[in-house]
Amino acid sequence: MNIETRKLQLIERLAKLQDEYLLAKIEKLVRETHIQQYQQILGDGSEASLINMVREGTADVKSGRVHTSEELKERFRNKK
Repeated sequence: MNIETRKLQLIERLAKLQDEYLLAKIEKLVRETHIQQYQQILGDGSEASLINMVREGTADVKSGRVHTSEELKERFRNKK
């Protein structure tokens, strides 16, 4: 079973779900997962870490290590 099928089946089950407690647990899991993903992206979230990220981004721009939004869109279109 592929991931798209699994997601659709999960959506169907969630749509029929009547258990408030289980729904709250699922919402909490999703929320915590999103928080963890953002923390991985932002590092420790300190001012020094954020300043370092900006400096790295600025260096990337100066070195030409950037892509336009159109290039990114095209890249993802070609992956399908």
